[in-house]
Amino acid sequence: MFLNKRLIRHSLLAALFILILPSFLEAQQSRPGHRMIRMSWTSDNYALYYEVTIDADIQGRYRNVEQLTTETPSINISLQVGKYRIQVIPYDYLEKPGTGSQWVMFEVRSAGLPEPPPVTVAEAKEEPEIIIDYIEEEPFDMSGDESEEVFAEEPVIRAPKEPKILPFSIYASGAWKPVIPVYGIPDPFFGEKDKKISVAGAGLGFGFLFTQLNFIKPGVELSASWYLFDQNTFTAGLNIFAQKDFGSRTALRLHFGGGLTILDGGINWNTQVSMAWLFYPIPRLYIEAGIDYMHIFSGQLPGDHPGAIRPIIGIGWHFF
Repeated sequence: MFLNKRLIRHSLLAALFILILPSFLEAQQSRPGHRMIRMSWTSDNYALYYEVTIDADIQGRYRNVEQLTTETPSINISLQVGKYRIQVIPYDYLEKPGTGSQWVMFEVRSAGLPEPPPVTVAEAKEEPEIIIDYIEEEPFDMSGDESEEVFAEEPVIRAPKEPKILPFSIYASGAWKPVIPVYGIPDPFFGEKDKKISVAGAGLGFGFLFTQLNFIKPGVELSASWYLFDQNTFTAGLNIFAQKDFGSRTALRLHFGGGLTILDGGINWNTQVSMAWLFYPIPRLYIEAGIDYMHIFSGQLPGDHPGAIRPIIGIGWHFF
């Protein structure tokens, strides 16, 4: 009997939960005086994410009611009946804003009133095109009192956002760079003749990437590296480079430069050419993989200058 009473009690609670749950979920989606709106815009191939700003017209003044980010070129959002404006700004993998849309005005009406046509605005070719429309397959309860004051605080005039855009980005990087001799007399730069490769090698870089150009981004970099065959060898140089973006997370970087090679108290000139693929798993952080070619103009061995290639596996960070 005790078990039967417990079973009955649990069954009643489960039935009550099943009856209440749909109403609870509907209440979460269907707030009185609101409509579900779909907002979409033309995607940017180089955008890692978008910042969406929505302002409400309250007594002739605009007040910010929503500001969110999304990685997809659309959002679904529930808005109270009223007048609004929206702006979309794309951000790249350096978290730098691109060309944003102009402010687009739109109106959310009650379900019983004639619906305004979808809003589409694209003044400039490079600006995101914004499309705003109702989601017809999701009806909403409009029985609430639409005259209710929702924004109790004093409305604030909000000027259109003008993001601060620096014309460059500063970064630092580190990489594992083993050395593979290609030609030239091995000693004294590359040790004994029977040694084909040295895995003891590393490199550092500190540079400026100019971000204002869309097709190719130029830059300059200070570099330093170290490797070990029979003895420690250090190089330092100045490189110029060009970076080409491919999509929102990958880029190709080409370096060319020169500098000094320091070995056992002697100093020799060198020249370097490198190529690396960059992948940005998160904004500002990148992983690189590539190859570097180095030629040493040896004052000690004028007739036989050595050269080597160095694979590159590294990581870097853009400070801003």
